[in-house]
Amino acid sequence: MMRPNLGSPAFVAAVLVAALHVVPGQARARSAPDNDLTGPRPRTDEFEGWFHDAGQLLLHTSNRGYFGRRGSDATNPSGEWPAGSDQEYLYAAGLWVAGVGVDTTATSGFFQFGEFWNHENEGCGDPIQGICVTHHGAPSGLRFIDDDRDGLIDEDALDGKDNDSDARIDEDFAAISEQMFRAVFYDSSTFFNQFHIDPRDDHTALGLTVTQESYVWSDPAIDDFVGIEYRIENTSDSIDGVGWEIRRVYLGMLTDSDVGYDNDDWSPWVDDQGAYVEVDTTVTDGPGGPFSVSLRMAYTYDSPGNVEDVPGYLGMMLLGHTVDTESPDFESSFAPREVGVHAFRLWSAGSADPLDDLDRYHLLRGVSDTARTIDPPSTRPDDYRHLTSAGPFNHFPVGAAIVLQVAFVCGEMVEVFDLETGGSQRIPDLTNPIRAQRVFDGYLDPDTGERIHWVLGSPPEAASVAVTPGNGIATVEWDESPESVPDPITGETDFAGYQLERAGPMPSPGLPPDDLWRVVGAWNADALSDIDTGSPGVGRYRYVDSGLRNFQSYWYRVRTRDREGLLSTSTAGDQVRVVPLAATAVAPEPIVVVTNPQTSRFRFLNLPEGSAVRIYTVAGKLLTSIAPDRDGATVGQATWRPAAHAAASGVYFYRISTPEGVARTGKLVVLR
Repeated sequence: MMRPNLGSPAFVAAVLVAALHVVPGQARARSAPDNDLTGPRPRTDEFEGWFHDAGQLLLHTSNRGYFGRRGSDATNPSGEWPAGSDQEYLYAAGLWVAGVGVDTTATSGFFQFGEFWNHENEGCGDPIQGICVTHHGAPSGLRFIDDDRDGLIDEDALDGKDNDSDARIDEDFAAISEQMFRAVFYDSSTFFNQFHIDPRDDHTALGLTVTQESYVWSDPAIDDFVGIEYRIENTSDSIDGVGWEIRRVYLGMLTDSDVGYDNDDWSPWVDDQGAYVEVDTTVTDGPGGPFSVSLRMAYTYDSPGNVEDVPGYLGMMLLGHTVDTESPDFESSFAPREVGVHAFRLWSAGSADPLDDLDRYHLLRGVSDTARTIDPPSTRPDDYRHLTSAGPFNHFPVGAAIVLQVAFVCGEMVEVFDLETGGSQRIPDLTNPIRAQRVFDGYLDPDTGERIHWVLGSPPEAASVAVTPGNGIATVEWDESPESVPDPITGETDFAGYQLERAGPMPSPGLPPDDLWRVVGAWNADALSDIDTGSPGVGRYRYVDSGLRNFQSYWYRVRTRDREGLLSTSTAGDQVRVVPLAATAVAPEPIVVVTNPQTSRFRFLNLPEGSAVRIYTVAGKLLTSIAPDRDGATVGQATWRPAAHAAASGVYFYRISTPEGVARTGKLVVLR
C-alpha cells in the first residue's frame, strides 16, 4: 500500500565544480481486472520488478514506468548508495506524460494509481519475464556491429522476439552498457480514478507505447549513476483504428526520494531538503578534451543533525530529448529547439498534491507554454517530491516517437563557506553528475555528423583461470580468450594487457573483501613472452606465486585492461581459492552471510535451491525460517529483518541447511 507521504525537497546550490576527474567517453503481481473500455488492448498487468546491481547505485526498476520499490519487494534495495551501505535515497520515481488528445490527460508510472500497464507474454526468457536483461560479453549485443552478418547493424531489438524474421532471437541488438534492462509498457485503457467519484475525472488514455531502457557501468569512475532512455510512441490508432494527434505534450519525471537509512524504526522522509541546479562548464580532463558540459539536475538530501542522516544526495538529471531545429516558429514546431528543463516543481505532501489528470498536466506545463517555471528551493525539512519536465512537444501525430533521456545519480554533499551569511552551506559535489553527462553526450560520428549517446569503452571480460597449490606456492594459469574480444562500443579489439591479483592469506574460506586484493603482476600485450607457454586455452599463460603460507586460504583472479586503462570487472565466478599444501584447488564457498549489527537486515547469499535459513534466540527458541528467493534478481538470497520479529539487541544464531544435508551455523549480533 502506498504510504500517505511520498517525498523530495529542494535547496538551491552554489555550485562546486572543483578537482574533477572525468573519464571520457521478481515478484509477479496478480493480473488486474480487464476493464478496457476503449479498444482491443488488454489491461493485464504482467508486473516484473528487478534492480540494477552492476554499479554503486542499486536501483529498483520495473516494467510499469516507475523506479524504486514503493513499499513492496522489501528484500530488494530501492535506491541504495553506495552498494552495501543500507543508505536509501529513493522511495519511488516515475515517468509522466501529459497532452491534449481526446481530452487533456496525464499518464504516470508513479503517483496515485499509475496508468502504465503491461501485456501478457511480452518480454524475454523461458518462462517469459517482463524485463529483458543483458550484459556486455553476451554472444550478441555488440553495439554498431553486424552480429548476425545480414548486412544490417543493431536491427534486432532486445525483446525476446524474432524481429527480422530470420528464425533467430535477439541476435543483433545493441548492448549499450555493462548491465542493461529493457521493458515495454502502455497507456491504452481507461479506468476508475480512486481519488474521485465523478466519472469526468476518470483517466482517458493518450494511446502510448513506451520502451524503457536503463544502463549501468561498473567502472569506479562512472558507477554512481543509472542512465535511462524512453522512446514514447503515439499508438492511439490501436484503440479506435484511426487514432489522434496529441498536442502540447510534456514529459517529466516525478521523484520521491526519502533519504535515510533503510530502517523500519525510522521515518527518513520527514527531514529531507533539495533543489534544482543548472551548470554550464568546461571539463579538461581525459583524452579528447576539453569538453563543454551543460548539466540540469534536481536533487534531494538529508537535513543535518539527526541520527539517521546520510551524507549524500540523489539527483534526477534531464540529459536529452527530441528537438526540432527546422520549424520556423513555435506554433509549427514538433519539439523544442534545444534540450532544456521547462519546469521544476517542488512541493511537500498534502494539499499541493494533484488530484486528477488536469492537475498533473498543469504541474508539468508550469505557468506557460513558452516560459519556464522553476520553483525555489525548500526552506525547511519536510517530506517533499519534485517534478522535472521538458516540452512542449506541440504536435505528436500517430506513428511519431519522442525520445527522453534522464539519469539517477548519487554524490556527496559538502560544506562550503557562504560569503553572504558568513556561515556554512551544504551543496552537492557535481563530479558524478558531470561524469554522467559526459557519458550521455558521447561523441560526434565523423562520417555522419550524428551524435552517438551513452558512449564509454569497456575492457574485455576477465580471463578463465586455474590455480594449482603446492608447498608454499600457487601456480596460476589462464587463457588468451580476452585478446580477441572487440570493444562493445567501438567494435575494435583494444586488449592492452593482464593484471594478476591475489587476496590473502585468510584463515577462513569466505569471499575476500575488496580491500584485501593486491596486484601480484601486470603484463602489457607486447610483453607477454615471459609468461607465454604456447599452449592454447587455460595454460597459455603461467605464473608461479611463491612465499605463501601453507594451510591458509588465498584467492586469485586475472583481470584484463584495455587501451584506455579500464580494468575488467571481477565476479565470484572469476575468482579461485587455493590452500598451499592441499592436493587440489578448492572451489569457492557457495554460501555468503552479510552481517551488519547496526542495520535492519542480515543477508544470506548463494543459497542452493531447497535451502532453509533458521534464526534462533540464545535460549534455542526458533524465531523464523526463511527460504531463499527463486525468481528475479535476488535468486538464491534470503534476508532476515530483526524488526519483523521484535528482536531486541543481543545475540542470535542462524543455521543454514541444504538438500545435500550440509549445515552451517553462525552468530548474529543485533544492535537496536
